[in-house]
Amino acid sequence: MRPMVKPASLPAPKVEIINLIDVLITLIAFFMFTTVFTTKQQQLKIQLPVASPSESNKANVGTEISLTKDNRIFIAGKRMGPEELAEYLQKRCRSNDLIVVKADRDCKYQSIINLLDQIKSSGLNRVALQVSSD
Repeated sequence: MRPMVKPASLPAPKVEIINLIDVLITLIAFFMFTTVFTTKQQQLKIQLPVASPSESNKANVGTEISLTKDNRIFIAGKRMGPEELAEYLQKRCRSNDLIVVKADRDCKYQSIINLLDQIKSSGLNRVALQVSSD
């Protein structure tokens, strides 16, 4: 009978808790930042009109103007009247800035035209209407 050879004993497995804590902190930070950005986008309930998807140039957006279905105007979450809008655009926007209008699909067409007229009277010519591709 041959003697049995015992393999050398292996050290007990260890879980490196420091690495797990680093990953956990990174995940927490990621979710905190993404939820902050998501809540800012969802403050205004605007249902954009639907259009077929197309290739579009991603231009630098100077100002984003939101128009709700009850025809209220918002810039950066702040409600503005027509007089305030014209003054804001003249002070803060340059003539080559792109103005993006996010108008709710249920708002009146005349309200969109009035908003475009106000933008034009402020000396701005580059305007885009944002639509949903859904």
